[in-house]
This record gives sequence, C-alpha cells and structure tokens, in this order.
Amino acid sequence: MPSRKTLALVGVCALILSACSAEKDSAAENKLEAGALTAAEARLGDTIFAFYLSPQNNAKTFAGFKRNPAYVVLVQPDGSYRTVKTVGMDLGRLAWSDAGLSFADEEQDYLLRADGLTTVPSPKTDLQQSAFALPGGEGFVAVYNEGSPEEGRYTNQVVATTGAGSARYRVEGNYFTNALCDDTVYGISQQSGAHSAESASLPGLRSKADPQLEPEMLARLYPSPGDGQEKVIGWRSAFDTGPIVHHLPCEDGVITFLSAYQDADGLPHTAIVSWDTDTGKYVERRLVDDNGRPLDRTELEAISYDSGSLRDGKLEWFGPEGDIMATDVDTGATTRRFTTGYGPQGAQVAFTPDSIYTLGDPVDRQTPVTLKQFDRTTGETLTSFTLDGISERLSLSLVIRGVAVRPPA
Repeated sequence: MPSRKTLALVGVCALILSACSAEKDSAAENKLEAGALTAAEARLGDTIFAFYLSPQNNAKTFAGFKRNPAYVVLVQPDGSYRTVKTVGMDLGRLAWSDAGLSFADEEQDYLLRADGLTTVPSPKTDLQQSAFALPGGEGFVAVYNEGSPEEGRYTNQVVATTGAGSARYRVEGNYFTNALCDDTVYGISQQSGAHSAESASLPGLRSKADPQLEPEMLARLYPSPGDGQEKVIGWRSAFDTGPIVHHLPCEDGVITFLSAYQDADGLPHTAIVSWDTDTGKYVERRLVDDNGRPLDRTELEAISYDSGSLRDGKLEWFGPEGDIMATDVDTGATTRRFTTGYGPQGAQVAFTPDSIYTLGDPVDRQTPVTLKQFDRTTGETLTSFTLDGISERLSLSLVIRGVAVRPPA
C-alpha cells in the first residue's frame, strides 16, 4: 500500500511539464474563479454532477509553485458550471445524499443543500481517503491520512460530522480503501502497526518473498468500538496489493472489490474478492477474460469504480483502455460491455442504478475535460458535455479528485 510520500508523487511525471506552465495562465482566462459562488450565494440548484479540484500536497514543496485554492465544481444540466472555493484538501472526496452534498477542507466540513451552504469548524489532516453519507440524513463520515506521527505506527483520522458538530479520532492503520455497510464504515489496510503482532501469530500471513510486506487487514472504523479506535474484523493473505479504489460496494454486509496481489510465496494473482464484515472471512475468484485467460496486473492499472458499481451479481468498472468492464462475482469472468471513447487518458466514474457518469481526466492540458452519461443497460450515450476552462488549469496545483452524481429522486 502506498505511503503518503508515494501517493503524493502519483501523476507527477505526467503533470510536471503542464504544471510548470500552468502558473503562467492569465487570471482573466480562469473560468473557475469567474464562476465562484460566495458562501451566501451557494445553492445546489439543478446541479447534476460535482467534482473536486484540489492541489497535490507536494506541489507546495516545489520552488516557484504557487498553491492554488481548491474548487468544488457544480455541473448544471446544460453543461455550464459554478464553483465553491475551499482552502483545499488533497484527494478531496465528495458524498452526496438526500441531505445534500458534503465535502471538506483542512479547516471546515461543508454541506451544500438546495437552500444554502452550511459550514462546521473541523480541523484535520490534509489528505482525504474516503467520504460517506450516513443513512437517514444522520451525517457524514470521512477517513483521512495522518501518516506516521510515531515511529512504527501509521494512523488515519476518522471525522464524523452531524448536527451536533464534528468529532475526530485516530485509528491505527492506513485505510486507502473503505466501504459503508448500512451505517458502519469499514477500511482495508496493509500497514497495521500495533496489529502486526496479531497477524504474525496466524498461519499464512507472512510473505516468504519479502518479510517486510504486511497482509491485508479489514477493520471497523465507525462507529468506534471504544474511545477512538478501530476493531479488526479479519485478515487476508495478500501482499503488495492494488489497485486503490476509495469507495467499495457493500451489499448484505459483504464488501466486494478487485485485487491484484502477491501471495505468501510471492506469486502474482488478480481476483475479485468478497469479504464478509460479520465473520471476517472472504472468498475470491480468479479474474479471467472471455477465453478463460487470467488477467494480469497491468489490466487493473488506473481503473475506476465506486460503491454503486455492483449490479445483478457483477462488478462494473472503468478499465485502463476506456472500456466499461463487468466481472462476475461468482466466477471472476470479466467481459467488455462498451467503450466510453476516453481511451487510455483515464476518467473518474460515478454509478447510479440506471446510469454511469464518466469525467475525463486529461494530463496534457489540451484535451478538453468532458462529462458523459451512459445508459447502464444499453451503453447508449445519454449526454455529453465539454467543460470549458478546466483542462488548461490542471497542474500539480489543481488536480481532478473525487466525483459525485445527484442521487436518484
């Protein structure tokens, strides 16, 4: 699992040239700033899609780089957009429910509704890993990467924001991958810190190829079982795992996700995993294509899916070549459903019961940022917008982060 330093450098090679010239753009051309709403003006209105643009933390360490403000972009049905400015949050995530659109920066938590914007004081660390809306409008829970405040320990922060305010506590581990099951947030970590002794006492949970690698740990993060701590649910004999998908689907207490990993002997595998949050036990199926050929790790690079991607026994996901793929949970059989037209440039995706939304994520500052909506059953393109004035602003100081789509009525 990547460290904070590793994560901060993701995309640097692709973005470094554009970042150097991004700071020279004329302020007059900055449509993000021109469309910024004041706190008093901010409303959800007819917004159909939202995404977070925020700086990478490491951008501020490069000489000559100016750290830009961050923006939550609110896309309207005609393809126009307005923005809400924030102080910034690396890997900023969004959660959208009937209660409103929730997001955060290093100083506050925000809830944007039809009738306005509410802010709650909420100081926290500066890198977000997930965000979930609790059922019944009870509030929002997010997980943040704190790093290693103490030698040999890796900690995250869990922040719960409700009508009573914001509460924060530490959990042991590094939970890049998370899921909401009913009203409970779970996380999967490979940096278990104080829990390493527990895994060492269990068979098969040490890598013979690299003893420094740790197995996967499933833990309950919210509600906390005590005064700010996590509860370990189970372990998985998987090492050097990927890909990172921040919000995983959970149905009937079972979390489902794609995994590329080494086993205890150092042998590579790709699989679809179903992990039961009640028993801590998991089942995995090897990923194979139409011809029964095993998928290799490269076929899971730069993929995207979210908590809504599981449907009719299949996990649907955006593949590295721009195709919508589907993997059968029971067999691991993986097929191409349809192409989105993005190719290998990459995209962020959001799933609803009937649609798949894709937001292009170009790195060349020339390819326009496009938002597309596809019929989830037929693959037909329902809408397609070009979002002007964003591609040329992308740099290390402004990166496309989390996305969210308006919940079905």
